Amino acid sequence: MDNNYKCSICFNSKGNTSIVAKEMMFGLRESFTYFHCNVCGCLQLADIPSDLSKYYPQDYHVDISYINKNVKKIFVKKMKYFSKNYHFYKNLGINKYSNIMDCGCGNLELLKKLSDWGFQNLTGIDLYANNNQIENIRFIKQSIVDFNSSYGDFDLIMFHHSFEHMCNPHDVFEKSRKLLKDTGALLIRVPLCDSFVYRKYRANWYQLDAPRHIFLYTRMAMEILAEKHDFLIENVIYDSNKNQLINSEKYSNNITLNEYYEISAKRKRILNKYAKFLNFISDGDQAAFILRKRKK
Repeated sequence: MDNNYKCSICFNSKGNTSIVAKEMMFGLRESFTYFHCNVCGCLQLADIPSDLSKYYPQDYHVDISYINKNVKKIFVKKMKYFSKNYHFYKNLGINKYSNIMDCGCGNLELLKKLSDWGFQNLTGIDLYANNNQIENIRFIKQSIVDFNSSYGDFDLIMFHHSFEHMCNPHDVFEKSRKLLKDTGALLIRVPLCDSFVYRKYRANWYQLDAPRHIFLYTRMAMEILAEKHDFLIENVIYDSNKNQLINSEKYSNNITLNEYYEISAKRKRILNKYAKFLNFISDGDQAAFILRKRKK
């Protein structure tokens, strides 16, 4: 159905349509209305709850094991040892002295790994996490929009599946630009709703993740944000996996994320191959965007 919701990315208010999705990670099954922009395609939460903290319990975390399998090859020693799946780090120009921020750092797992491997200039920022200060890692409990840096400009600012949780994408882009060195890089990894899995499962798409995911982006929406804030998209790498299919099927059967769902090893292998195929044709449900400042 049409509605009068105004897109926060491209500001279109005509022809937008809505869907209703349920909270399925923790099985609360509360319903939330999202609307789909008729112009940029971005899917966004229509009415953001006044208090989102209830949807981020203490045991909430994003599984970054898919990063840990490859991150040592990415960040450590000679740059020729890049993982095939995470080669998007290859040309970022970072070393162990680089000033690196992980925005939406959660429990600091990724930054702890980097510290163990010799990186010395690390900052984690997260509005909802509670972390103790750790040697070699600065932790700040706040939004990046409110962050005032006293640590110098950053060589790399990373958003590993945190950008979609933020309710002010234009402000985040603008602040990231101010915090980055002119030679720095912005790495944003997000779910994408211009994907096969969203078209197939719609409100049961696993990565819709109501209401934590406030924005589900498209490539066009990311291009609009980049253009508006004087960034160039240097590269886009699709890196979705079989979970997009397995967990969306669970939700379609009213099974929450943490409930048991029987699936054979053979079926998992098939879905894993299909996920790789979707990445190959740029139709997977998540991607990494590498951005650089546009030279004025």
